[in-house]
Amino acid sequence: MSFVSFLSFGQDKKVDEVLNKWKDSFNKQDYKSAYDLYTLGYKQRVTLEDVTEQMKRAYGMMGKLKSIRFISYKDYVYKYVFYAKTNHIEGDVSIVVSKDYQLGYLKFDRIGGTGDPPKMAN
Repeated sequence: MSFVSFLSFGQDKKVDEVLNKWKDSFNKQDYKSAYDLYTLGYKQRVTLEDVTEQMKRAYGMMGKLKSIRFISYKDYVYKYVFYAKTNHIEGDVSIVVSKDYQLGYLKFDRIGGTGDPPKMAN
């Protein structure tokens, strides 16, 4: 294994650790703990209330998350699919992670799937 491959593996593992912490907070609807995973720069631009609102909408459409699968990495943006525990709902997600392994942002690009349509957010 080359040094570059080893570094990439280590970085992906740390990103996965941050996402798993975020997923645990999301599933518990503990939005403050999720917000604590974001960078200071993000927190200076986006309030806890804004993040809470976004996460509540996503939770209302997906419910608890079962798993997260890595899709790709390009230009500092990671792409993942989040899978709901029930109803075959999936969310396509884009994230940026700082060099300190904090979330620069996390955005749901799409929520859908093969199950019943999710409830519409108010």
